[in-house]
Amino acid sequence: MTTNSASQNHDNSLAYWNQLASHNPEQAADELLRRLEAVPAEERRKAIVAMPERAQLAERFAAASAGASAGATTALRGVPYLLKDLFDVRGELTGCSSPVTGAAGRPAERDGHLQTIMLDVGGVYCGRTHMNEFAYGLDGKNAHFGNCPNPHDAARVSGGSSSGSAWAVGKGIVPLAFGTDTGGSVRVPASYCGVYGFRRGVDNWATDGVFPLASSFDTVGWFTPSATDMQATLAELWEAGAAAQTHEESKPGLWYLPESVPIPAELREPMERIAELVGTARDRAAAEALDALLPDATTAYNVIGSSEAYEVHKDWLEPYREQYDPVVWALIDRGRHWSPGRREEAEQVKAKMRALVSELLERYGFVALPAVAMPTPLQEEIDATYRSLTLQLSVTASLSGFPVLTIPVPVAPGTYGGVQIVLPPQPNSLPREILDRLTQ
Repeated sequence: MTTNSASQNHDNSLAYWNQLASHNPEQAADELLRRLEAVPAEERRKAIVAMPERAQLAERFAAASAGASAGATTALRGVPYLLKDLFDVRGELTGCSSPVTGAAGRPAERDGHLQTIMLDVGGVYCGRTHMNEFAYGLDGKNAHFGNCPNPHDAARVSGGSSSGSAWAVGKGIVPLAFGTDTGGSVRVPASYCGVYGFRRGVDNWATDGVFPLASSFDTVGWFTPSATDMQATLAELWEAGAAAQTHEESKPGLWYLPESVPIPAELREPMERIAELVGTARDRAAAEALDALLPDATTAYNVIGSSEAYEVHKDWLEPYREQYDPVVWALIDRGRHWSPGRREEAEQVKAKMRALVSELLERYGFVALPAVAMPTPLQEEIDATYRSLTLQLSVTASLSGFPVLTIPVPVAPGTYGGVQIVLPPQPNSLPREILDRLTQ
């Protein structure tokens, strides 16, 4: 059954919330809660971990308004945002959407890096969102709290693991929500929820105050409802504080369709139109080089990722085994069984992928490829093939560790795909220029 998104009826832009919070903080708190309460309780339960009471929300909006009055204005001041349930917020349990942390964890003693930055720019923290347990998954399913629905059709998947955050933006509850991306956990839900997504390159944002999945690949990302809002957020959170590089306009992007991943025409054709709009070219030799590395790359991702996840969870796996989803437990536990030689091989493949993508980014401005292999699937259509195909699309960026902009691709009412734009690692103006091309 298709459900209407709040964003279909109400403005959900950064500018709307910025102005509302600055003029009437009480009304901003009421509006946020009204949007959330308009969603069926069962759907909310599967997407939202917790939100503050109305009085606390009003206080936070008022604090943002006071900051604006004092002259500390940013595009994110007064903007309500949500955090995936693996970011540290002082005094809150970082739950990772798992009962294991309820038994073994404790409240965070300080705010993580991302939370500190968002408070500094005047954002209004409004709560936590559900995810695949411990971020191990690409579908938004959770055996403990329920499968996060798609914001446009509850019978379809949200994508994962940053499922609740993408849902909240796609549903029109907030204009900004944060997730993480290890093997596609921003790119996949951005695609399926029809919102814009960005994952930073692997840097300190990925390690400070974020519960790890696999530290070699983990990084932070966010979702916005529009290209305009993504541009503004990029300026605040990616380019700010860095010497942004000037993009060389003469360099086209590379459009890459992995040979091993069948993309149905209903999705491939609108993806290729996006690729044309942002300025890409095909390169048979480059595609063949990527195709040749892809089988080893997916294996390497699984070996390194599960090995690093095992190191995080090794003291919990046996004592709390009954509290893990058995599927998640098995994915993590396999990490103990890889031989040192197998791990070394995987590291070599990772290095090869980074070298290859780096070389391509010297010749091309960016590398564009599909973010997902099918339009938004139904919940019951998720299987091992889904995970395999999705990983084949995501490992190029995951192993190389580079930033990625995800552009949603409408396919049919309620269903979407996405194009991922792999970017050079240094903050630069390129993603905003790409978004400009799409809105002209």
